[in-house]
Formats: sequence, C-alpha cells, structure tokens
Amino acid sequence: SRKHQEIPTYRPTMAVMRSLLSHLAGFLLLLASTAGGNAFCLAFSPSAQSAAATMSTSTTNAATRNAANAAATLTPTPTCQQSQQAARRTTRSTSALRMGLFDGLKRFTDRAAASHILLSFAPDAESRLEEMKTDIDDSPIKFAEFAQLYSECPSSSSGGSLGEFGRGAMVKEFDEVVFHDELNVVHGPIETKFGYHLIYITQRSD
Repeated sequence: SRKHQEIPTYRPTMAVMRSLLSHLAGFLLLLASTAGGNAFCLAFSPSAQSAAATMSTSTTNAATRNAANAAATLTPTPTCQQSQQAARRTTRSTSALRMGLFDGLKRFTDRAAASHILLSFAPDAESRLEEMKTDIDDSPIKFAEFAQLYSECPSSSSGGSLGEFGRGAMVKEFDEVVFHDELNVVHGPIETKFGYHLIYITQRSD
C-alpha cells in the first residue's frame, strides 16, 4: 500500500521538471538568437550579461566603422581624381595626335589642278584683274587666252596651267582657295607674296 501512495507524488514532480526544462530550453534559445554564442553565459551569470552587452555595443561600433570605411572607398581620393584628369589629358593628346596625323595624310592624298593669271604688285594690278575676270566670265578657254597674254608667271606659256599638285605645295592663300572654293569658277583677285592672282580650279580630289 505504501508503494501505491508514493507513486502519485513522484509523477507530478517529473512533469514539473519536464515543464521547467522546456521553459529553460526556450529561454536559452531566445537568448541564443539575441546574443549569439554567449547564450549560456547570459543565462547563468549577471556579470556575463554585462560583458555580453559590452560586446554587442562593440560589435555595433565595429559595424559602423566598417560602413564608414566602405563609404570612404567610394569617395574619389585626390590621387584618383588626378589619375582621372591625367587619363582625360592623355585622351585629348591622343585625339590631337590622330588629327595631326590625319592632316599630314591629307597633305599627300588631297590633290587638285588649277590655272592662274599673275600680275606683280602695281597700283592698277587689282583693277586690271577685275576687268579680266568680267571678260573671262568663267570660260576656261578665255582664261587660258588671257593667261597667255597677260600673266607674268612662266606658266603663261601653257595657258596658266599649274598642273596637278598636293595640299601645301602652293603658298597658304593660294592653297586655301584651291582646296576649299568652287570648281570651274574664276576666283580672285587673291593676294600672295608674289602679287595678285586670278585662279581657275579645274579638278580636286575631295
């Protein structure tokens, strides 16, 4: 009969222990989720709780410092800015070099053919050429005739024809007209260091 009296008092004790253990396990899991690997220290030691709180603050500060460092790496430093400026200058220099090479190449590839009538410096030189220009009226035949009669250049013997030549072969003022102005039209008078010219462009490789 004594065994039957002890059994009822023993079973509730086990149930209570299971309940306590269950609550304790839940408490430990909760601490583990909020404080990481320090859950057991937090559960059993008040001083450990304070240490863990300090660790949490240190972790937060470290995270803040890491974020600041990450932001700093995104901000261009003076050295980076100088490198970018140097890169832009290099690009501009390369572009200028390419343009210079292109202009030099055009000097050899651009060709033109033209005739001219030259009068040396004289008070009436420009007015005489203006009268010839009106009489020629853009006719290549008349231009050749007037060149043979009035031009002071040795090319007068061939009707003023200079043949075919490249860019830069003539003086700058002459070159500008030949390589930019309209074909089969009388241009001028144009002043150069040799005198005044009427120019007739017959062809050009644009």
